[in-house]
Amino acid sequence: MFNNFYNFLTKSVLNFPRKIKKTFAIMLDVFLCFCSTLIGLSIRLEKFVTINQEYLFSILVASFIAIPIFIWSGVYKAIFRYDGGLSIKVLSRAILFYTIAYCFIIVVITLPNIPRSMGLIQPMVLFIMLLFSRWTVKKWLDLFVFSF
Repeated sequence: MFNNFYNFLTKSVLNFPRKIKKTFAIMLDVFLCFCSTLIGLSIRLEKFVTINQEYLFSILVASFIAIPIFIWSGVYKAIFRYDGGLSIKVLSRAILFYTIAYCFIIVVITLPNIPRSMGLIQPMVLFIMLLFSRWTVKKWLDLFVFSF
């Protein structure tokens, strides 16, 4: 019964229009930008960082830079469940452009209370989180859709 529920849920999600699936992927990536910024700050400052006024702007900057670059780079056109290699290339290229833009803002424009090293730490954490999220979805689809 549990497998039937997951099978039904997965097939229902796969039947959503492409626009809804793309919107969900964008929302997930915004959430991952948010999390990767907090994790990056926690790594850099060597203490657990929570959302507060001084870090909120850097979180918003990360999302406002990442999503347009990801759309422009074709991240949301790549289909991970069919061609992981090409999708990873597309994602890697998008992260490279994102890192350049984010570093420029962190180092040249300087965000208040944000260490310059965040220009490299946050994109690396974000890349790992994006790869893991895509891999998880691929494995979920392999397990519940393509196995039945």
